Amino acid sequence: ELAAELDPQDANILNNLGATYRARRQFDKALELADRSLASRPENDAYYFVKANYIMDGTGDLAEAREVLDQAPGTDTIGGAFNWIDYHFRSRDYDGLIARMETVDSPVPYVQAAKQLIIAFAQALRRTRRRTATVDEAARGRGEEAG
Repeated sequence: ELAAELDPQDANILNNLGATYRARRQFDKALELADRSLASRPENDAYYFVKANYIMDGTGDLAEAREVLDQAPGTDTIGGAFNWIDYHFRSRDYDGLIARMETVDSPVPYVQAAKQLIIAFAQALRRTRRRTATVDEAARGRGEEAG
């Protein structure tokens, strides 16, 4: 907190302090600091991602988190695409995640490996979700409780 008092416009200091509040589950303070980081460095995609995660962790409001992510200036970049991963997993939007990851184009081998791993994981979750829905539907058809 002293560092933020000494340099209240340093987005990195504000972001680190926000992360501390997040870890302490003080989401209101974490969000306030995320807003200050964004005000200081609105061109930095990472601060939008941080704020969206604080919202998802604090209130679980996926719609509000998506609004924040939609404002990020670099959603068409590799980093921007990867920033959406948590949102897509939490909202169980596996098709959206797969589509977003397919836009990632990088010659860097570890980025391509991460992309393929995330796509494969999302495809597996999508299949599991569809199977569960089919089983639940069949149980309802037999008059059983879905579950």
